Amino acid sequence: GVNDAEGERLNFRIYPNPTNANLNISLPYEFIGEEITVYDLSGRKVITETVTAMQLQLETTNFSSGVYFVQIGAATEKFIKE
Repeated sequence: GVNDAEGERLNFRIYPNPTNANLNISLPYEFIGEEITVYDLSGRKVITETVTAMQLQLETTNFSSGVYFVQIGAATEKFIKE
């Protein structure tokens, strides 16, 4: 099928975005075992953990407001903390 093309870019989904509490991450099983890293706009690592499931929840209530980046493997998504 179309979805099993070799070298397809794997992506994940984050919601709600913007968020003011928990950030949900929905990702394909290929990401399990990868490292997930959250960076702030200045490139400082805020969270690093290992992906253990296809649904993750990050606690962002104590994050400062602003733009953050979630990186898993070669994929990156941006979210806004209100």
